[in-house]
Amino acid sequence: MAKTLVALYDTFTDAERVVQELIDDGFARSDVHLALDHTKSRPARSSSVEWDAAYEGASLLDTLADLGVPSDEAHAYAEGVRRGGALVVVESNDDRAERGMEILRRLHPVDIHERTAQWRQEGWTGYDANALTSTPTSRTAPTTRRAQEQARTTTRVADTGARTRRVEGQEEIAIPVVEEDIAIGKREVERGHVRIFSRVTEQPVEESVRLREEKVTVERRPVDRPATDADVAAAGQEVIELTETAEEPVVSKRARVVEEVVVQKEVTERTETVRETERRTDVDVQREPETATETRRVTVPQDFATYDPLFRKHYATAFAGRGAAYTEYEPAYRYGYELRTNERYRGRDWATLEADARRDWEARHPSTWERFKDAIRYGWESLTGDGAERSAASRTMERRDFTTYSDDFRKHYVSAFGDRGAAYTEYEPAYRYGYELGTNERYRGRDWAALEADARRDWEARHPSTWERFKDAIRYGWDKVRART
Repeated sequence: MAKTLVALYDTFTDAERVVQELIDDGFARSDVHLALDHTKSRPARSSSVEWDAAYEGASLLDTLADLGVPSDEAHAYAEGVRRGGALVVVESNDDRAERGMEILRRLHPVDIHERTAQWRQEGWTGYDANALTSTPTSRTAPTTRRAQEQARTTTRVADTGARTRRVEGQEEIAIPVVEEDIAIGKREVERGHVRIFSRVTEQPVEESVRLREEKVTVERRPVDRPATDADVAAAGQEVIELTETAEEPVVSKRARVVEEVVVQKEVTERTETVRETERRTDVDVQREPETATETRRVTVPQDFATYDPLFRKHYATAFAGRGAAYTEYEPAYRYGYELRTNERYRGRDWATLEADARRDWEARHPSTWERFKDAIRYGWESLTGDGAERSAASRTMERRDFTTYSDDFRKHYVSAFGDRGAAYTEYEPAYRYGYELGTNERYRGRDWAALEADARRDWEARHPSTWERFKDAIRYGWDKVRART
């Protein structure tokens, strides 16, 4: 039984590729047809396309009806062609229909029902071959996609036309900070339809059959002999009848099911990374010079240069062995200094501001946060929470250098971990991290139970899935620093 496969594409390029793939796969060139809008300039003839007048203009409706396509769908396909689309029609037998469907689906044909519903919302009532205007569907989607991409990549720009509101006589003003949370889900969408139409075709059949036919003939023979008694007896009245017979062909037909066409869908799963942007309200505080009417006095921290010797000393201890000059780390220390002196972060600890700091830093120095995070945090911790400076001398007195504890840490490693087959160099980062916890102003006055959760989260971010292995070394480093301070 013959089947008709029909698929509509938004562009001639996609349709031509499908036609070429069908022909390359073994479909006869005469069974693959391409319908285009006859009112527009037709693309140059291609070796893969079979032009046929029956698939152009008003003839397309009659052709689709003859192939068994329902009337409403035929009108929709013809309208799609009139609007600039390209229709691929394949006449196939049963054993090749499934393969033809697979090729047609490969370049995502138009969902004709969804497209028809869209046209009806725009006022379309039916196919009209004489319509003067045409709305090419192939140009709408790309334009929309470009607009969406531009919307997703739009950079936030300060509103230069924002109104200025001066508030006096109020002790507190609440500014709402709005932040978006993105929920990533999934929904089922249709990617197109491939329709199979079956029809009955007729073809002449010839078969040779031998037929037998009888015919009675009467022949008179002249005779001259004496009559016998039998001749005298037969001379009376007598009627003799002979029957003529003949054979004629008899045609009988019976229907048999010789094949079944099984239509099924193959389901595959894939992992797709969804990238989007979240918006939040950032409130920046800009202080103007004091006027004659003073409202509040702000303690201004010392200049960055005051802390530069302290930062250089920390660099020599923590990062000099990495082969990078101090000039590479100076922007990180400066950024940490700026975080602490920024009114936006007044009263917040590192855990609550780290996400904002990272986003801001990555915008200036992409993909470098993990490398410079420790220097940034040290710059932030080098100032007290209220923005007033701390002297380098006092901080040095409170903190001993890591090398002061190195011998003690090595002795502890030998007694506690030496039999585990790992070198001290593997445990040194854990002792160093415990040292950093003990000298961190954020954890001053807190016991191990109160800070363990934060310490674990921070450690796992740097060394995933190793907390349980190095926890005892980290705590020993923390305990030793606390005991001496």
